[in-house]
Amino acid sequence: MSNLYNHIDLAYYKSNTFIDTIKQKQIIDLSIIISTYRGSKKLFFLLSSICNSTVIPNEIIIVGTNKSDFENLDVFLNILNIKLKISDKADQIYQRNLGFKFVTSNFILQCDDDIKFSKNCLEILYNKINASSNTILCPLIIDQYGRRAD
Repeated sequence: MSNLYNHIDLAYYKSNTFIDTIKQKQIIDLSIIISTYRGSKKLFFLLSSICNSTVIPNEIIIVGTNKSDFENLDVFLNILNIKLKISDKADQIYQRNLGFKFVTSNFILQCDDDIKFSKNCLEILYNKINASSNTILCPLIIDQYGRRAD
């Protein structure tokens, strides 16, 4: 992954065209909580997939274990509502529970730092959960080889 990351043109993510495209998208009543540990490069690709989604979540709460977990995310801080929190413990469940304390949306999606969303995944999940009550949804997770990874 590091070789791929090194070849990304960060200027594209800072361009007015890219930023304007994101700002025109519908913002949905959804908070995404992401726990990470040494995952700054993986987070870049996750946040990029969110930017390329058909809808944008109200907020993204990323809970890492130190400031280095948030390196290389500057390009997203100006276009997405991202809250960065530091946990004193490297534990996925502990970090997610910490993230829950900062949620302002009615709906929550927990996400690992190594996920990339397809273009309409967030919109489909949001529409399904918004149309139901007392429902828990989980998308089908596919690995890089096209196999089920859930």
